[in-house]
Amino acid sequence: MPERSDSQLPLGEQIARLRRDRGMTQEQLADRSGVSVSVIRKLEHLERDSASLSTLHRLAAALGVTTMTLFCPAPQLTALPDDDERDDLHAIRRVLQPPRPGGQPVKFADDDQAPNLGELERSILLARRMVHADNFVAAVQAVPLLIVGARAAVAADGGERAQRLLSAAYTTAGNLLIHMRKDDLAYHALGLGMEAAHAAGDLVLVASSVAGETWLLIRQGRFDEAETVALATSEAIEPSFVRSPARQVASWGWLMLGASAAAVRNNRPDVAADTMAHARAAAVRVDAAGDYRGDGTTFGTAVVDWRTTENALVLGDIETALRVARLAAPPVGPSTGYHRFQLDVAAAHLEMRQKDKALAILVDLRHRAPSWLRRQRYARVLARRLADTYKRAIPADVRELVIFVGAAEVRG
Repeated sequence: MPERSDSQLPLGEQIARLRRDRGMTQEQLADRSGVSVSVIRKLEHLERDSASLSTLHRLAAALGVTTMTLFCPAPQLTALPDDDERDDLHAIRRVLQPPRPGGQPVKFADDDQAPNLGELERSILLARRMVHADNFVAAVQAVPLLIVGARAAVAADGGERAQRLLSAAYTTAGNLLIHMRKDDLAYHALGLGMEAAHAAGDLVLVASSVAGETWLLIRQGRFDEAETVALATSEAIEPSFVRSPARQVASWGWLMLGASAAAVRNNRPDVAADTMAHARAAAVRVDAAGDYRGDGTTFGTAVVDWRTTENALVLGDIETALRVARLAAPPVGPSTGYHRFQLDVAAAHLEMRQKDKALAILVDLRHRAPSWLRRQRYARVLARRLADTYKRAIPADVRELVIFVGAAEVRG
């Protein structure tokens, strides 16, 4: 029987092999990582499947590898969203949808250690940035660990901070699942996030989950409900631009963006313009406060410009869409929101019959965010429209793009 590759090994076998390759005993690894020998033994003896994300970080650092190296086997997320293939979200489903009744909770090798809320908070922020940067493979591995860790923190502590972290873990899972077009599972995760935020008495955190739910409702064509829930929640947290913290202003701004997106699709342009203006005012306030990050994304005037471009495109005002797009600032790092904005810009160029510019954007996205692009139905529509602009033979680069995103079979 052939030897399994490192990517197929269970976590404990991975750690044991890496440790031995470096000439380290379990005791030496424990000393270098700060992880107890008992935890290392439980993992290496396969008594437990995994450990908290902070423990994995420390072990990876001591072994001189990335934390992703210990996430094995890595999920395969290359299939198109309409495929009937297994989606490799087993771990997320296991923590969000345990068997009933009497489902056994997931157990970690370091279950007996008191949760470190500071480390958990840093891990959640890291996972949010994974989602924001289109690093879905890493996020799919990290999110279940965060949820289990946050649940343990609530069980051990029960305080408001632990409940906030649990809410943040669930909301991070929901946002990841939205990007992966797993709408029902995302709805469930966001609902759990709202429950934990209410338990913490944190209405701003409730708003973070509601903002995600708003986008789900829009995707389902439930524009009235999306606008209503966004506006109702925004009233509950309406900030003072002078006194309120940036996180509250940013959460309110995200709700304004959601309400605007719903209204413009529901033939309510006046409401869309009004709520977008409120979002821009909030963004100016947040920009002035410095580098504030909410839910792993940067809310500010750039995001509002991206969404203004989208609204103009929905209204058929292509000139305004392209004018605003030219002024919009790019993000500092990778951003799924910016990727979505670029699809809107490509669509606007197609409307203006500037197919070379549209193609350049789509090809660039294919190179920079391939897994994200393949999951976007919007990208498939644009690729198909682009291919249909050619009356004779379709150029090779366009054909390759159409095949890559899974659009209908090309002509010529």
